Amino acid sequence: MNLHTYKVKIINPRKKSDAVMRQLRFNSRFESLLALRVKLIEEFQDCVPNTVVFNVGYFEGQQHSKISIVNGEDLNAMYSRYPKGEITLWCDSSSPAVGQEASSEHGKRKREDVAASTSRRQEKEEEVDAAFKELKEKHADVFDVPKLRLWARMIASNLHDDYETPPNVPAFQGNVSKKCRQQSSLSDAVSGAAVAFANALKGGNSVTTTEKASGTGTHSISSSKAIDLRMKNFEQLRYLQQLFDDNILSENEYSKQKQNILSTLKNLR
Repeated sequence: MNLHTYKVKIINPRKKSDAVMRQLRFNSRFESLLALRVKLIEEFQDCVPNTVVFNVGYFEGQQHSKISIVNGEDLNAMYSRYPKGEITLWCDSSSPAVGQEASSEHGKRKREDVAASTSRRQEKEEEVDAAFKELKEKHADVFDVPKLRLWARMIASNLHDDYETPPNVPAFQGNVSKKCRQQSSLSDAVSGAAVAFANALKGGNSVTTTEKASGTGTHSISSSKAIDLRMKNFEQLRYLQQLFDDNILSENEYSKQKQNILSTLKNLR
């Protein structure tokens, strides 16, 4: 007559949620703790370490209290509590010694990785600082510190290799330095404004000087065309304001060009 059946809950001591329940193919009483451990190794060698030193025990009562078996007396106490029927055992999926050794080795590798990573970061920052210093000497009057640091970091990361031309990234796109703008001649800037202004009114849609002087001038354009021309003049005003803000136009030059455009707007009403 079979006196006992056994279920075994195999628990990962480092992550208790990783537990599996197995049925133990054994129907008799274990005579010693060593015999119990050997049987567990034979049955569950895929998840129990091949050593007789690992934690084992049983669950007791409705609350499923976890009782450890550390010697023969504990084993006898289990059978006194359960003289027959099913017993639910538990054991660790790895021994404390193996776990501690693995943990120690893992900790060592982690410390080595952290040290190597810190060293690499320091070397990279030294490269960035060196590139930043050179870029600052060349372009401090053109670009601010954040842009120079970004430029230096891209050079240190081999994403850009030019110390004269900035990287083609959003931070630099559309960025024309004040120094570069000031290098453009004033005559070119004013000429550009004049060309845009002339294009807006091209096609004989403006009133001649003689007509304005005599007060007899008339408009021969449609309402939609007049609206379009007014919008272009407003755009020209914004353009002139930008030239003035960038110190390309003097205040006197700005006022003169602005007055010309405002006069044209007045005649388009």
